[in-house]
Amino acid sequence: LFRSHSIVLTPAVEALLVKQFMASSTGGKGQLARLANQWGSKVLEQYAGEIAAALLKSATDKNLSDAERVNAVKQLISFQSLSDDSVTNVLALITPKTSSELATQFIAALSGSQAPALGPQLVEQAPALSPAVRTAALRLLLGRPATTTVFLKAVEEGKLQLAELSLDQKQALSNHPDKAIRDRAKK
Repeated sequence: LFRSHSIVLTPAVEALLVKQFMASSTGGKGQLARLANQWGSKVLEQYAGEIAAALLKSATDKNLSDAERVNAVKQLISFQSLSDDSVTNVLALITPKTSSELATQFIAALSGSQAPALGPQLVEQAPALSPAVRTAALRLLLGRPATTTVFLKAVEEGKLQLAELSLDQKQALSNHPDKAIRDRAKK
């Protein structure tokens, strides 16, 4: 049995949330802000921009290890999963100087995004990506119906090619559970 419970936070508890927030690391701040939001508290919303900026700063810091940079991107996307700006900022990290391995991990981190612009931005960026990174982007595009539809539209418009897909990916499209996607893929 599932029961819906609401949490009532007193002003004293919200003050403790702010105090803990101020003492936390950037990643901890993001997690605490998400938790407070889930509890219905708005007390940490004012810090959302600060958290996102700090995570993006870590993601761009070339003095950090690739693992730390990828972790910052994952936290940013987790913290702002609906943010088109976060997707734009992560994709901007992928330049010709970015190693394929790091760029592929940045793309994989975007899998946590629910931003409406994820699909269109990946399609726009795909032609400029190296083959390995483009493969990761295509895998992400084909990973959910909304972005698969964006991919198929790009194919219809000549922006991307079905030939870029592996045989398994082509077969998955042909047998897709969504009839509309399956029919579009067969055209």
